Amino acid sequence: MKTVVIKKGKKHSGQVVKVARKNATSKSLVKQGIITEEDERTDVLVRSAVRAAISKAKICEKPIAVYDSAKGKAFLRYPNGK
Repeated sequence: MKTVVIKKGKKHSGQVVKVARKNATSKSLVKQGIITEEDERTDVLVRSAVRAAISKAKICEKPIAVYDSAKGKAFLRYPNGK
């Protein structure tokens, strides 16, 4: 099992916010007691909703926002490939 490193907690609106590593899975965070099972279920539902929204945008031939981590910029990907 991979160890998850949590960045030092920072206060945001009076609450301490912990940020998990990019590769961390919801299941591993639940096992380590960092998030609750309800948080994991919410994460699954949100990911599913995003996949559905992207599929719908592709079917309706609408542009999709994409982030290029190499360039550090966001752009729109159009159905015609531009």
